[in-house]
Amino acid sequence: MATHTKRDRIWNAALQLACRMDEFAVSDVYLEVDVDDPAERTVRDVLTTMAAENWLLKETAAEDGRRLYRAGPKLDDAAATLAKGD
Repeated sequence: MATHTKRDRIWNAALQLACRMDEFAVSDVYLEVDVDDPAERTVRDVLTTMAAENWLLKETAAEDGRRLYRAGPKLDDAAATLAKGD
């Protein structure tokens, strides 16, 4: 059985949020992830890596400056491929 690191669980939580929500914030990841108190730096680092790899897109909210994330091109492509059954 595979051992999942905190980073793996944060990555998984972010993918699930991106599939369910139009956009989400770091605070949403804390609510979703099944890891006891992940470090904020770790959550931000995982989300930054996911954005760099095009799994997520990162934006800044105009009203309060929060970092918001949403599905990126790789996630959209993967979802489209699964929907087609390829």
